[in-house]
Amino acid sequence: MDPTKEIVKELKFDPQNPEYVYITTVEEANKAIDDLEKEKALGVDVESNSLDPFQTMLLTIQIGNDHKTWIFDARLLNLREIPRFKSLLENPQIIKILHNGKFDYKQIKMTTGIEMANLYDTMLTESILNAGLGAGYYKLKDLAMKYANYNMSKEIRETFITMSKNSRLTDDQLKYGAIDTLIMFPIFEAQLQQLSKHKLFEYCQA
Repeated sequence: MDPTKEIVKELKFDPQNPEYVYITTVEEANKAIDDLEKEKALGVDVESNSLDPFQTMLLTIQIGNDHKTWIFDARLLNLREIPRFKSLLENPQIIKILHNGKFDYKQIKMTTGIEMANLYDTMLTESILNAGLGAGYYKLKDLAMKYANYNMSKEIRETFITMSKNSRLTDDQLKYGAIDTLIMFPIFEAQLQQLSKHKLFEYCQA
């Protein structure tokens, strides 16, 4: 039996046509939060036009479950003035799954003042599973292939760099953002299985 098969998880979304809702109004945001508040774990990701949280323009915040993503346009929404959005991300009862979460945390905090709680970082977890050996930085693309046998395309990422406050997001950009949260779940599930198998849960708690 191939030992790698036990950790490869089936995708619960269609990579060619991921399900997402693009949120641009407060009414749409509150409707989305109605659904998101029911989840025990959420994938979270951001898109911005810079890697520097002090210089960046936050474009979108994607929040989703294992089969659907809600994409909040941070340019059209004043997320500081949507109390339920802040409460959702700061809720300690809901796990927030991120990859290289330090980056997303800084981007969200600098722009919205929100301090996310109960974070699970797939990149840091991978370092624990590999006992600190191997790559110092595990790319989401690599973990997607390892745990879901999915070859992620990252070419669209470069198109965000030139975007401004008035730039219109394309369908390809929105799909790209959606997949970045959706792919978190098979990775998360597979890593939990490995953490349990090797009795490493205590090392993942901060």
